[in-house]
Amino acid sequence: MGRDLTNDSRQTRNAKHCYYACSLVIKSLCGRLVVALFAA
Repeated sequence: MGRDLTNDSRQTRNAKHCYYACSLVIKSLCGRLVVALFAA
């Protein structure tokens, strides 16, 4: 039972990390798009 709990928390942490990484990528892409639009 304890092993399942740690496995669940590890999956939650991985999901949060993935969400954080994805949001960073999206923010950087949006930032580049805005800069490109203003530069044009």
